[in-house]
Amino acid sequence: MLPNVIFWFVIFLKPVFWSIFSSNYAAGTFAWAAAIFFLLFLQAANKKFYVNLRTSAGWQLYFIYFVFCVLSSFSQGATDTLYALLLIIPLAHQALYVSHSDSVKPLAIGVTAALWVMFFVTLASGTDDLSSRNSSGEIGPNTIGLASALSAYLSYRTASSSKAGERIFWWFGALFAVTVLLLTVSKTSIAAFLVAIFFSSPSLQRFHARSVILIICFFVFVFFDYGSLFVSRIAAEEITFTGRTLLWAGILDYVSGWPVLIGNGYNSSVKISSDIGFDIFRVTSFTHAHNSYLEAYLNTGIFGVIFIFAIIFFGLKCLFSKIENKSRFVTFRGVFIIFLVRSLTEASFSQPGSSDSLLFFSMFLYVSWAAKNGRLVMPARAPIQSCYKL
Repeated sequence: MLPNVIFWFVIFLKPVFWSIFSSNYAAGTFAWAAAIFFLLFLQAANKKFYVNLRTSAGWQLYFIYFVFCVLSSFSQGATDTLYALLLIIPLAHQALYVSHSDSVKPLAIGVTAALWVMFFVTLASGTDDLSSRNSSGEIGPNTIGLASALSAYLSYRTASSSKAGERIFWWFGALFAVTVLLLTVSKTSIAAFLVAIFFSSPSLQRFHARSVILIICFFVFVFFDYGSLFVSRIAAEEITFTGRTLLWAGILDYVSGWPVLIGNGYNSSVKISSDIGFDIFRVTSFTHAHNSYLEAYLNTGIFGVIFIFAIIFFGLKCLFSKIENKSRFVTFRGVFIIFLVRSLTEASFSQPGSSDSLLFFSMFLYVSWAAKNGRLVMPARAPIQSCYKL
């Protein structure tokens, strides 16, 4: 279990690497990626391969998406290709780290430890307000908000299934994470945490295809119309979600021609969002699209968005089917929901090389692998009979 804990701990330390290399963003990113690949090399050198790499629909879908992202970045340069290549990390993680008996606790420990490090690094930098969005070179409130939401949820879920001695530790971790989450005043992360708690209810064990389609339709509506039209008309006033809807409108107007289908290249959203943000607000702080689907649209076009929606559909179909009360999959359901809620106003799992994208896709591949190797029966309306077989 320890190697897996260390892996997730390092994955979530990317903001700390940026803080250390505050004057050189590229150096911080390179150091973070080098640390991850070093851990993968050590695990491979020990010849500890846990997962039977028999292909499944999810694995095939993700591999095609990975290749598509790499190819789409060729027009942008070596840096963007490197970012796209980071998407191989979830594939390597599944092959090297996923042992069949400890899929949730290592993630909970790693994320919680990373949150504590980010919290103390932020305090050491002289910041006394975790909600401040004006600091430069420090860890932002949305980043800490995501880590604290994940830590609070995972600690809560782990505490409910732990022994009496461990339970006190996990409840304390959950209390600390919730406190930090509230201090960040990250409204999206707070909402994501609450929705994840709701969807962890044991009564929500069946989730048919028509329900998944309704959720996908909602995300399509959000992708094309969120805030700038519908919400503003209801409120009879201009609501921009701190400028996000203005940025989204600028992005939709920017993309034309072939990039509508295949995108502008992986990681192109960083420069495009920054340029559009500067044109509208005269600031350079908009380094991503603040919407996962627009982020994917900028980078990989409509084809990339289709891949993202397909991954969401496949993951939800498995996680919301009947799983014989398997606690770990109920937990993964909540983590999945946290990312989906957060994706409405943040880049989340679509931002190039981000730690949350690596977690989201690693979790998706794990669920996909379990579906294949657990010999699931998943017709259109039949529940999953056994989503995890040791």
